[in-house]
Amino acid sequence: VCLENTHNRGGGIPWPIEQLAEVYCESRRHGLRLHMDGARLWNACAAEGLEPADYAEFADTISVCFSKGLGCPVGSALVGDEESIGRARRMRKVVGGSMRQAGMLAGAAAYALDHHRERIAQDHARAQRLAERLAEVPGLSVDSDRIRTNMVYFGVDPKLGSARSFCEKLDDRVRMLDESRQTVRAVTHLHITDDDVERAADAIAEAAESPAVASA
Repeated sequence: VCLENTHNRGGGIPWPIEQLAEVYCESRRHGLRLHMDGARLWNACAAEGLEPADYAEFADTISVCFSKGLGCPVGSALVGDEESIGRARRMRKVVGGSMRQAGMLAGAAAYALDHHRERIAQDHARAQRLAERLAEVPGLSVDSDRIRTNMVYFGVDPKLGSARSFCEKLDDRVRMLDESRQTVRAVTHLHITDDDVERAADAIAEAAESPAVASA
């Protein structure tokens, strides 16, 4: 069983620990192992007031990413029991995934763990602020109450064009992703400031006032 925490397409919402425990117990009952894609585990912990160890209690293996919420240039790690890690190392070698002289990357990850975890809450607050601003823009729809971490999903009225064309109008000012034909995803991170959020909201509101362009 594989699950993602936080859940990307769910709007960056973290798994409730009680629900995770139920899935884990049911997996165990059927003789299955549970892997957690924890690329944004740090965001889940910040939102839920938990530690990674709390989630690890209900997973056999967890992958974590140091380049998303923590802001490292690159880097991920797999956590699990000795047997699982041994198998993973062999498979990594088989597919050519080993890396030499990775100490500098490990150093960046260690620094981020010591200095960047507490500030993740700032990303969440900025995402909430962006959602509040976008909720005021005619033609855009966003449920600010569902913004739990650093992701903001908002709908684009077809009268404004497709999500892709809307993103393209803003590409030189605000980088966002069209998740579906009429849905856009925006993400706050280490390098986004309070002023950046306000400028982004202003630019998005301005784009919503301009005529629609044809979808690519």
